[in-house]
Amino acid sequence: MDKKNLTVKDKIKMASVNLLSEKSYMDITVTDVAKKAGVARVSFYRNFSSVAEVFDDIANDIFDELVSEILPVLNSNDEEGWRKLLTTMFYRFPKHHSLKNGKRPENIEELFIRISAKLPKTSDTDKTISEKYIPFGKIGLIVNIIKQWMAQGKKESPEEMVDYIMTFITKF
Repeated sequence: MDKKNLTVKDKIKMASVNLLSEKSYMDITVTDVAKKAGVARVSFYRNFSSVAEVFDDIANDIFDELVSEILPVLNSNDEEGWRKLLTTMFYRFPKHHSLKNGKRPENIEELFIRISAKLPKTSDTDKTISEKYIPFGKIGLIVNIIKQWMAQGKKESPEEMVDYIMTFITKF
């Protein structure tokens, strides 16, 4: 992406993500973000009220990008659909969101917590226990394995990880 064509908001989000490889989410300040983004603090505050709001916006972006692909597959047993989805997740998430080989696992955790919180909650009382909970168990499994894989430095290939996760997905 050409940095010259980015909006101030995009520069702030990109700088925030890049800071995740340098320090803990809890230690990132508005000054850090503004400096890294090359914008004034006032520009930061024109777009966001806090660093937490920036990360909520990033989580929204990730949610819109990935979860919109997850929900149609979530309740299915379509092995091809699951493989395609998992491959997309293993390639896209770490690359697109530049978390640099999991140097800061607590930051990966923070982003996944924010993304997971956006998943729709089930309240359908007509569903069986499996229909209500298995899809969320699968998401939890996938998210936790991806977090661990990134934190461990992505030593296995995405394809190896997809094959591994599929052994669990196909059991349910």
